[in-house]
Amino acid sequence: IRIYFMDDDINYFNPDIFDSAIQKYRKLINDYNNYAIEEVSAKISEKLIHDQIKYMDSSPIGRLKKSIQSQGRGTTIRETLREFDDVIKSYFPVFFMSPLSVAQYLAIDDEFKKGVSKFDIVIFDEASQIPTHEAIGSIARGNSLIVAGDPNQMPPSSYFQTDITISDDDIEFIDADSLLNECLAIGLPRHRLKFHYRSHHESLIKFSNDNFYDSSTT
Repeated sequence: IRIYFMDDDINYFNPDIFDSAIQKYRKLINDYNNYAIEEVSAKISEKLIHDQIKYMDSSPIGRLKKSIQSQGRGTTIRETLREFDDVIKSYFPVFFMSPLSVAQYLAIDDEFKKGVSKFDIVIFDEASQIPTHEAIGSIARGNSLIVAGDPNQMPPSSYFQTDITISDDDIEFIDADSLLNECLAIGLPRHRLKFHYRSHHESLIKFSNDNFYDSSTT
């Protein structure tokens, strides 16, 4: 104890100065986040078409406005997204879609349907639950790929896709290969998260951390 209190950091510790430093750091982080949001918003908005300007009916924005006013009569969502690809993506650079919706609504750029740009990044969350064959179409519509998931979670299963009139004794449930496992198998670059942001107390993650994650998560 005597040696402990000989430490200058302990003897001269001032909680007010410590708390002040924490508050200053939090303010800097908050300011940085706000500036980042403003910068991204400014870069996106500078490319947007001004709503008050009268555009020719033959221009892309003019034809898109006409299609909106007619509530899309005579066309489909897929055709609209393909025809006005640049205009729509300038306003909505991020799409949140299921793999099924991607296949249904988004065309793939090819020699017959020119003008459809690929997304910069395609991101899959909970990739351990996504069968690989369902993800191929989405991957083809992007230039790069981020796959997020946990290989320790349950893989996709056919259990909930069976006919309820068939006896369980006659069904063989086979776990499908997930997109995440396929990516790990071919050796794509891997980055493990070190911080378990959902657990406010260490005890909530300790058992899983010790038994499944090599005690690498904090």
